[in-house]
Amino acid sequence: MRKLITLLGLLFLICQAQITVAEEIKILTYNVLADKEHAEQRLPKIFQLMEESKADIIALQEVAPWFITELSKQDWAKQYYYPKENNSTIAPRGLLILSKRPITKIHYGTVGGQQGRAYLTIETALNGEVFTIANCHLESFLKSGPVRAKQMKIIFDQLKEKENALFLGDFNFGDGEAEEKTIPTVYKDCWSITNPKQPGFTWNREISPMAKQGSFTNEKSRRLDRVLLKSDDFSPIKSTIIGNTPITNSKTLFPSDHFGLLCIIEKRNDKK
Repeated sequence: MRKLITLLGLLFLICQAQITVAEEIKILTYNVLADKEHAEQRLPKIFQLMEESKADIIALQEVAPWFITELSKQDWAKQYYYPKENNSTIAPRGLLILSKRPITKIHYGTVGGQQGRAYLTIETALNGEVFTIANCHLESFLKSGPVRAKQMKIIFDQLKEKENALFLGDFNFGDGEAEEKTIPTVYKDCWSITNPKQPGFTWNREISPMAKQGSFTNEKSRRLDRVLLKSDDFSPIKSTIIGNTPITNSKTLFPSDHFGLLCIIEKRNDKK
């Protein structure tokens, strides 16, 4: 009888464990710098960071054709699906999204501004839920806040009817800047939620000489890269910065002038 009670107790614990299951999804956004200079040194490190992230979704900005060519040679990258047209990978205005799950829809368009910026969205399933993922690279000029606000509104409108959405990429504005008011309250800023006391600079002039050299006059270190989540079922649980150390044997060369942002979101399934 004791053995039967013990067995029943064990089965009960197993069933309880199956009722509430924590499921994690990893999301990486990274501006990889389109400039081909030092690419032979930078690319291996960027690819290493991408592979080691084990991200379910990878959103890249400043993706040049030569970058796609080199990416296609990576064995680890073959586990991802790419947005394609006529069987060719597309990266409108340098925007690319990789997904570990099949991509069911693709959409892209322009958002105005002097720099010809665009957005790219894909639809895919993450842990059984349909997600729309929007990748952006907004206007970069310091005084272009109103332009960025309009660009974001165009993209937010694309996501308005979506139950689960990720809006991520290089937003080109930092914390406390006017554009933040454009972000609807239904969106959760993954870094701010998981690291509320940390600045999270992905454009860091103090650490990276590449960022310092590429900065506008009077520009400060800022958190330019973000992952925004809209979902009632998923929540951010962790965010880390990657690519924030120099390439081996160099004090001045980093994988990119931006640092990458890796976020983890979690869903709890309540099975009845």
